[in-house]
Amino acid sequence: MRFEAVLFDFGDTLVQTKEDIYVDLLTCLNKSLASNGVLVPFRELKEAYFDVRRRQHERIRKSLKEIDFRQRVLETLSCFGYTFKLDDKIIINACEAFFKPFIDTTTMVKSTRTILQKLKQKYKLGVVSDFLYPPALRKMFQKFKLTEYFDAIVISGEVGWRKPHLTIFKIALKLLEVSPHEAIFVGDSIERDIAPSRKLGMRTILIDPHRKASINELPEDERPDVVVSRLQDILRIL
Repeated sequence: MRFEAVLFDFGDTLVQTKEDIYVDLLTCLNKSLASNGVLVPFRELKEAYFDVRRRQHERIRKSLKEIDFRQRVLETLSCFGYTFKLDDKIIINACEAFFKPFIDTTTMVKSTRTILQKLKQKYKLGVVSDFLYPPALRKMFQKFKLTEYFDAIVISGEVGWRKPHLTIFKIALKLLEVSPHEAIFVGDSIERDIAPSRKLGMRTILIDPHRKASINELPEDERPDVVVSRLQDILRIL
């Protein structure tokens, strides 16, 4: 079958994100707020943030509707009697500060740019990514000079739906002007990448470096068509 487009997950597929940096993220958030006169003890801010995050995650899990990260900051600050609007400069600055360590510590998977260059010669390319603060994700595309390779970049924080909701995948396919049967999806998650892509009719490639996925135990319609250990292995298939 002739493929017209290749779609990718972003985090832990094209780039590698660092785990366990929440203290750094919240420290930067707290300093940004303090520089604008919003004084909240770090420990109390941290506790409130994680409580708000837990409640938001529960809502997201049930609906798959994305939540604007700025709203998370607003709800956290409301615990201390502060009232702001989404577009207030103090909130934007705080969000930018929060994600700076995340952007700085994220690294590009080996050979990503070379792989995209080769695929771009034959296919339309797209990204479908869950990210609740799109400006930070766009900055990562700029940091790694990846924007030019993609015909469609679909971010949950911009379209309002998170994977595995089918809508976010349909938006990407529409932007690429291809049918599901003309596309193949590359990702690292069975639940968020492979299963919904298969449900729509796309072919799929799972990146599973440590072979953690129990493929044979999955329902037939959730199994990836191909499993590879490294991103560069997809060139053997495509």
